[in-house]
Amino acid sequence: MVIVLPRQNLSGTQHTSVELRKWLLKQAKITAIVDLPREAFQPHTGTKTSLIFLEKVKNPEEDYSVFMAVSEAVGHDRRGNPIYRKDDSGKFVLDDNNNPIIWNDLPEIKQQWDLYKSGKKPKSIKPSCFVVNSEKLRNDPSCRIDAWYWDPNKNDLAKSLMDYVGNDITEIVNLGDLVIDRGVFYPGRHKRNYVKNTDKSLPFYSGTQILQIRPFDIKYQPTDYKPARNHVVEKDWILITRSGSTGRVVIVGKELDGTMITEHVIRVIVNPKLVDPYYVYAYLASENIGLQVLD
Repeated sequence: MVIVLPRQNLSGTQHTSVELRKWLLKQAKITAIVDLPREAFQPHTGTKTSLIFLEKVKNPEEDYSVFMAVSEAVGHDRRGNPIYRKDDSGKFVLDDNNNPIIWNDLPEIKQQWDLYKSGKKPKSIKPSCFVVNSEKLRNDPSCRIDAWYWDPNKNDLAKSLMDYVGNDITEIVNLGDLVIDRGVFYPGRHKRNYVKNTDKSLPFYSGTQILQIRPFDIKYQPTDYKPARNHVVEKDWILITRSGSTGRVVIVGKELDGTMITEHVIRVIVNPKLVDPYYVYAYLASENIGLQVLD
C-alpha cells in the first residue's frame, strides 16, 4: 500500500499520533517514506505531507531497513506556477532543445529507490535519500517516522525550526521563497584584470575584505571589464561567504554598493515586497539561529 498522510501523523507529539505510529510499526513493514515539500498540493492546501509505502505482514521483522527521502521540489511553487532548475550562478538549466528544465526531484528519488532495491546504498544528498533501521524508529521516544527528522544531511537546528509552528510562528518558509527570480546565486570565476584606482575602475573585494571595517590592500578592475560585470553587487543585497570563514553575513550598504565582490561570496537578493531585506539579514547574522543554520 502507498498512502499520503499529513506529516503531523508521522511526527506529531500528540498521544494519538504516537500511538498510531507504534501500532503501525507492529502491524506492517514500512518499506519507504518520502517527505513531500509544502508546495506539493498547493495552491489548494499547504499541509505538509509524506508518502508511506507499506507491506502487510503477519509478523514484521524486528530489524529491517527503511528507505527514506526528502523531496525539495515537485515542479511548481506555492501558487501553482512552474519552477525551473537553476545552477549555482542562478541561471536556468537547459535541456537539449535549449528549454528550461522543470525542477521536480521525484524521478531522481525513484532512481535512488531502484538503486536501493538492487542492494546498493542510496548516494543522493540533494534530494536527500538515505536508509534508516526500523529498530531505530521503534526505539525513538516518539516513534517518529518522518524522513526529515532522520535526515543525516540536514542541520539539527533547521530540523527543530521546521518542526515548530505554534501560536507565535504561523509559518516557516525557505529562503528561496523570499527572493526575486535569480534569488540566491554566486557568479562564475573570471580571469582577474587588476588596474590602478581611477574613475574607470571599481574596487574588487575578497570574502575577507567585506568583513573588515576598514579593508586594506584593495585591488581594482576596469568598470567596463565584461567578465567581471556579474560580480557587481547592489544596495540591500545580502552577502554570505562560502569559503574560508564560511557562513559570515554582510548586507550591502552605500560603501559596497556598485563594487565588485569575489565569486567566493553568495548573493541573496530579497524581494522587498515580501519581507524587509534587513530583517532577513538580521536573522541570518544571528549567532544562535542564522549562523548555525548556515554552518
